[in-house]
Amino acid sequence: MKEKESSRYQDAVLLKRPRKALASFLDILILFIFSAVLFSASDAILSVMPSYKTIQNEAGKRQENLYGIVAASKLSEYDGGRLSTPEACAEKYLKASVLATLMEVKPEAEISKKIYDGVEPITEETDGIFYYFTEFKTTNNLLFNEESRNNTGIEYYHREILGEKGLLYFDCWEDYPRLTASSALAIDQYYLSASAEGEKIYEDVIKLYSDGNRKARADLEENYLPYLSEYAAFVSCRDSLLEMRGIAILVSYVVSVLLVYLLFPLLFHDGKTISYRILDIGVTDLEGRVPGIGNHLLRNVFALLENMFLPFFLALLFFGGEGIYFMDINILGFFNLFVGMVFGIVFLVLSSLFDLWTRKGVHQTLVELLSLIVVRDGKEFKAREGVYERG
Repeated sequence: MKEKESSRYQDAVLLKRPRKALASFLDILILFIFSAVLFSASDAILSVMPSYKTIQNEAGKRQENLYGIVAASKLSEYDGGRLSTPEACAEKYLKASVLATLMEVKPEAEISKKIYDGVEPITEETDGIFYYFTEFKTTNNLLFNEESRNNTGIEYYHREILGEKGLLYFDCWEDYPRLTASSALAIDQYYLSASAEGEKIYEDVIKLYSDGNRKARADLEENYLPYLSEYAAFVSCRDSLLEMRGIAILVSYVVSVLLVYLLFPLLFHDGKTISYRILDIGVTDLEGRVPGIGNHLLRNVFALLENMFLPFFLALLFFGGEGIYFMDINILGFFNLFVGMVFGIVFLVLSSLFDLWTRKGVHQTLVELLSLIVVRDGKEFKAREGVYERG
């Protein structure tokens, strides 16, 4: 077996912690960039694969079906893109409610055409929350979970949706609650001139409507069996897509680690990563020799563990808020990106703290100790008289 050659850094002093931290940060940054570039390429390839596109189309179909169920319940409107929010629905309901009452108590000529342009007076059929509890859920009662079937009807709507606060602002006309004349006039005045009294009533009723819409949607999503069945199918497709992309993220990460911590140090023949080369930092084994393949392999394995937090952040970078779904996905049945992130952060912190705990004159992180390497400053060398800087 060929003996290791002496390193030109064998007489270099140990690298001080601030420069070591900078080098580690640069390595992580380079690793993240490599991983992002590789994942971009692999994700582009994945997106045109027939198996991926089939599942993607099925997921889209299931999501359309879910939106259709919510729209059919009249709890939201679906414009082919996404459902209206409870707040948007509440704003629409309120303006329609105000107009319905105004038409009963105020001459049509005195009603602002500008404010109520395109607005239709609210009715039992167009009030989505009322329609859901008194018509949709009653008609489809057997399709709901048994424990939820009694949560329906006009009395339930009055008690649970409007509640005591609703009595302040609504009157029941033939069982359908409409805004009182005083409430409608006050809100109308708020629309016209932002009156303080009208603003208070406006905010209270908006909250009643938006909270009621949220409660009704939660009831539909948690208890309506056709919705639950469709949602389970959608989640299955979504999770399959996430797992495929999670595999692509992991492969991109592993290949990047091999490039940064194994390939480049072997190509340079001196154990240096790209950041070490930029900062003129040397690496030796414990005897001051050039690190061997065994040192590089050990370092690569521990670098893989130490930087395990990167794949989850990569998912957040590419998928935004949807990246949070990776918390619930076990890739290949056992690996979770979120758990990997927590493990990586803990391992990195412990490895760095180990450097602080080691005795003076050693300065090794846990990864360096396990990899049997020493990191040295390429700008300062020992001499018999002391330390000198390389010219």
